[in-house]
Amino acid sequence: PYPIPPRTKKYAGEYEGDFDERGVREGSGRVLFPNGDVYTGKYKNGMRQGFATYVYHINKMKGETKPRRYEGQWQQSEKKGNGKETWPDGSYYHGEYLKDKFHGKGTHYNRRTKYTGEFREGLRFGKGKCEWLKSKDTYDGEWISNRMHGFGTSLANGIVNFVDNKVAFTRWGAANMHGLVSVFNVL
Repeated sequence: PYPIPPRTKKYAGEYEGDFDERGVREGSGRVLFPNGDVYTGKYKNGMRQGFATYVYHINKMKGETKPRRYEGQWQQSEKKGNGKETWPDGSYYHGEYLKDKFHGKGTHYNRRTKYTGEFREGLRFGKGKCEWLKSKDTYDGEWISNRMHGFGTSLANGIVNFVDNKVAFTRWGAANMHGLVSVFNVL
């Protein structure tokens, strides 16, 4: 008799859980979606809301043997607030979300890199530190759209490269060093 809010029609699935007096999802529930994804958590006015777990289906076509998984906060059926997402290959993100994307402070790890810092709309943006795991090289500084941009410190092979007992702090643009290089004496 009462319409389900528009966003939840897209994510209908097989639902087990609580309803309000209008017949709309409210409180605790579990949904098995047509594609095999499973959401277990809270609902408010028919939308995912509060802490929950979302387990994505295993994509055997991609050779996956484990599911992708998100545990964290939801607001109006979108990831918003703190959460942790893990992928079948062992990659993970732990931090803040906004509109289903990494946004705010967090840590993203994959087989090649570990980045801890700020994100905007799913991209490295602001201040952050990235370590390339194989070489142990690092960059600690400013980022724009996943690229080193602005002021930062780059360390090669996990050590500071000294030139005449001085350390260089470099300005980056479009992932290339450019502009002024400040050099400081090391005591």
